[in-house]
Amino acid sequence: MGVRAYDAICWYENLKQFPKTDTHQYLQCADSASFQNDYIKKTMSSDDQRKEYYGKWIDEKAMGNIPTKYKSQCSKYLKDADASPLSDESAAINDAGNEYPFKAFAYCLISTLRSNHGDAAVEAVKSERTVSRKHWKQTLLDRDNEFRARHGVGPMVRMKDLDDQAQQC
Repeated sequence: MGVRAYDAICWYENLKQFPKTDTHQYLQCADSASFQNDYIKKTMSSDDQRKEYYGKWIDEKAMGNIPTKYKSQCSKYLKDADASPLSDESAAINDAGNEYPFKAFAYCLISTLRSNHGDAAVEAVKSERTVSRKHWKQTLLDRDNEFRARHGVGPMVRMKDLDDQAQQC
């Protein structure tokens, strides 16, 4: 779950906010987060090893991909994988209160996002990155329409019958 929250913050800070869009930066942190998560699962034999490695890796490498405020606020939670969160962000992360390593870190990231950008940012993360991810077609269409709106061009809409025909080809 720590990886999911980190990926969501990276997405919001580097991709969701136009015109501050940095696709390369987002892909760099998203790819490395999922790679590290897979690497940890496959190569570390004990949970303690996994926790230690993950905490160090996120703090030393990955936190450079998001604004420094997140590191200054949340890095302290990477020292203890079992630390208790100070706030409840379970709705944004969709963890239903389940326990997992670095939960305090994940909640801190979402809380910091809320204090930096407000509830709308948390709602964007909730709907597009963590809870009920939009269908990829709708996500791409929404993103295209954000760019079109910035240039005064009307939105595109999906046409179900055309979509269905394209799938048959």
